[in-house]
Amino acid sequence: MLAVYALALWFERYGVRSATHGADVGVYAADARAIADGRLPYRDVYVEYPPGVLPAILAPEPATDYATTFKVLMAVLGAGSLLAAAVCLRTHGGRVLWPLLAIAVAPVAVGSVFVNRFDVWPALLLVVGLALLVRGHPAAAFAVLAVGATAQVSPTAAVPAAAVWVWRRHGAKTLKRAVAVFVGTGLIILVPFAALGAGGLRFSFTIQLTRHLQTESLGGAALLIADRLGLYKATIATGNPGSLDLFGSLPTIIAAFSLVAVVALIAWGAWTLTRGPIGVERVIAAAAAAVAVYVAFGKVLSPQYTVWLIPLVPLVRGASGRIATVLLLAALLLTQLEFDHRYNQIHTAGPVVWILLVRDLLLVVVATLLLHAARPPAGDEGKKPTQPSLSNA
Repeated sequence: MLAVYALALWFERYGVRSATHGADVGVYAADARAIADGRLPYRDVYVEYPPGVLPAILAPEPATDYATTFKVLMAVLGAGSLLAAAVCLRTHGGRVLWPLLAIAVAPVAVGSVFVNRFDVWPALLLVVGLALLVRGHPAAAFAVLAVGATAQVSPTAAVPAAAVWVWRRHGAKTLKRAVAVFVGTGLIILVPFAALGAGGLRFSFTIQLTRHLQTESLGGAALLIADRLGLYKATIATGNPGSLDLFGSLPTIIAAFSLVAVVALIAWGAWTLTRGPIGVERVIAAAAAAVAVYVAFGKVLSPQYTVWLIPLVPLVRGASGRIATVLLLAALLLTQLEFDHRYNQIHTAGPVVWILLVRDLLLVVVATLLLHAARPPAGDEGKKPTQPSLSNA
C-alpha cells in the first residue's frame, strides 16, 4: 500500500517532484531560517502557529532546498499515518485493504495542500494517538494527543471521546492519570516558550481563536451563495492570519453559532459512548466524528483542514464508514478543484462558491454518518453502560 501512496504523491500536481510550492512553505522557511540563526520563536520571531508545529517547520532547515525537503518530510509523515491507520484497522478486525487504499490515494485527490502545508503532522499525531488508545496505552495516547493539540485544535476534538473510552475500559483512576499526562505534556511544551516570549505565544493562540468567518466554511459558502443570488451583500476582505473572511454582523453571528454547534456535537458524540456496549470500532468512529464535526461546522475551513480526515474516516466500519469514505474522497476532489484551480473566484463570489457549498455539505454528511456510527448498536441505546473496569492497565 505504501507503493500506491508513493504513486499518488508522484502524480500530485504540486507534489514532491514539482518545483512549485505553496506560499505558506515560504513563510515556514523564513521562520526556520531566523530561528536557526539564533532568534527566539515568539520573542524575536513572530510564529503564526503554536509551538507544536515547530518540529515540522524546523526539521527541513539544514537542507539547501527547504521547499523540496519540507514536501518530502510531509510525504514521510503521511506514510506514518498510513501505517498507524493499519494498526487501528488490525486492532478491531475486518477489512484492511480498501480503507488503506482510500488513505493511500487521498493525496492525489486533495491536491497541493497535502505536502505544501504542515497539517499532515497533526493528522499523524491524531491517528498515532488513536492507535495507542485502542492498543491499550491510554497515557501514551494522551501524551501524543497533547503534542498534537499544541500544533492544531483538531487533536483536542478527539479528547472527549478518548476520555470516555479510557473511563469505561480502564476506570476512573487510569483516566485521571491520562488527563494528567495530557495536561503535563502540554505544559512541558508551552511553558518554556511562554517564559521566552509570553506575548508572542499568547498572540499565536489568540489569532487562531479570534478569526472571522472564513469564506470557505459552511456558513461562509452559504453567505457567498446568497450574495451571488442577490439576497445578501457580502463584505469580503483579508483577515488574520491572511485568509479571505466575511465581515459584518451576520457573519459574526454565524461564526458564534458555528462554535456552539461544534462544541455541542463533539460533546454529544462523546456522550453516546457512555451508552450501550463499547468496542474499538465505536471509539474510532466517535474520534473521527469529532474531528469531522470541527472541520465541517467550524467558522474556519482552510483547504488543508481536510487533510486531518484522510487517515481517520476510512477507519470507521460498517455502511456508514464506507459511504463516509467515498464522500470524503469526493470532498477532497472538490477541495482541489476549488483551491488549486478556482481560488481567485472567491474574491468576487464567482461560480466557485457552488463548488464550495457542495464540498461543505458533503463534509456535513460525512460528520453525520460518523456520529451515527458512534451510536450504540440498534436495540442497545437504552441500556445502561457496563461498570468501568477498576484496572489501571
